[in-house]
Amino acid sequence: MFKEAAAAGLFATIAFIGIQAYFNWCMESLREQYVLLYGTLVTLPIFLLWIYLSVLVLLVGAQIICSLKISRHLV
Repeated sequence: MFKEAAAAGLFATIAFIGIQAYFNWCMESLREQYVLLYGTLVTLPIFLLWIYLSVLVLLVGAQIICSLKISRHLV
């Protein structure tokens, strides 16, 4: 059980850091355009997008644990 959790945790950590870096780059490069166009209303969709990406990484990590556990029992 520990090996599956470690593998999924490693994946989730690397994926989360990658998504965070990409998200920060996008927001830095597009922030001025969004603020000029939408004002402060752009904060809510950006926050919801960040929550979506974070939960997506969490769910993929859980799927990896489940898949590794099932494949270990089949072998």
